[in-house]
Amino acid sequence: MDGRSGRPAVLGAGPAQHMGGSAARNIKIVAAHLHRVPNSYRRGYEFERRVARYYERQGCYVCRSSGSHGAFDLIVVCEGAPIGVQCRVDGRLSRAEEERMREAARAAGMEAVLVYRVDHTLAFRKIRRRNIYI
Repeated sequence: MDGRSGRPAVLGAGPAQHMGGSAARNIKIVAAHLHRVPNSYRRGYEFERRVARYYERQGCYVCRSSGSHGAFDLIVVCEGAPIGVQCRVDGRLSRAEEERMREAARAAGMEAVLVYRVDHTLAFRKIRRRNIYI
């Protein structure tokens, strides 16, 4: 802990470190706090980062919306096409959550994808739009 501010000490951390700084610095700060959080949160956080790294290796731009409790955990842009990604370690998604993803994707004009883990590999399920009959 930094004795003056009560913030966790991070190697090489100056005042700007805690006031925003780069994303890499912010990840170090979050990682410093992970030993205090429940395992389920840590597992979900690490899974989101794994999915983000997967998309980044594919050449996509990834934006993580942490703690927002929105419809998507990640917004990914691949070849100009936006994708809303929900990351779930167990792959479980309630009907209400699926409908929320569907509506958000429709409103934003993007695809919605659920990413989950099967035997330590990533699995992908596209959330399709419902057909509306008038």
